[in-house]
Amino acid sequence: MTISNVITTNNYTNTAYLRMQTEKQNPVGSFCDVLNQKTGETRGVEVYVNSSPKLSLGLTQAVSEHSVSYEEVSSENLAPERRFLGVTAYAPGKINEQAVVAYEAVESTPEDPIVQLTFTVDGEKKTYNVYVNKVNPEDATDMEMFAYLSYYETEGRRLDEAIGNWEAYQLAKIASDLDDYGDGFETLFDRFTKKKQNAVAIVEDAAAKMNELNSRESRKLAALFEQLSILMHSIEDEKKDG
Repeated sequence: MTISNVITTNNYTNTAYLRMQTEKQNPVGSFCDVLNQKTGETRGVEVYVNSSPKLSLGLTQAVSEHSVSYEEVSSENLAPERRFLGVTAYAPGKINEQAVVAYEAVESTPEDPIVQLTFTVDGEKKTYNVYVNKVNPEDATDMEMFAYLSYYETEGRRLDEAIGNWEAYQLAKIASDLDDYGDGFETLFDRFTKKKQNAVAIVEDAAAKMNELNSRESRKLAALFEQLSILMHSIEDEKKDG
């Protein structure tokens, strides 16, 4: 699959779209309705562009006593004063029914940040704690990457572009052939919470493919992916140095 006419902006809705085409150059659709050629499932989501400024903040020393990168916790008596970090959906395009909301847990600290994710699965509320210092972008689930990218964006570690960190990663997954969607997981929730992927490799592969197209739009998208790769490498280097 090749990708062309990479990104257009609707000036009325301020929404970014990714347009994909097959090798025969048959249009597949916009970013909010992109058909995955391997499974026939719709995997696009809509990206809303905002104009939040980039801040340049350093990381504190990475300290974590947790043995795992995430775990399910009780959904009872969750603190109402948690800081909101972001929202997505584990089933693309179904933000109302299958939303994932990220908060910073009340027990989170700058040295040991914890992102708390809430889901509704088949009418049942589920909550996971993601221990950001334990997340390895080279071997992470979408749930871990959503928590990781949302946390650092809220802390000021965001891309130069108006698009958010997580939204940029979603674009990269569509542009890259390394995101194998036909993986045998029974549900989209399982795929979101259990499938491990190399996010760094996906982003860098997407950047290379966009540079190969060598159009004005594809070069812009390549630059976006390169920024995201640099951001992840920078975060991981600082965690190691800490």
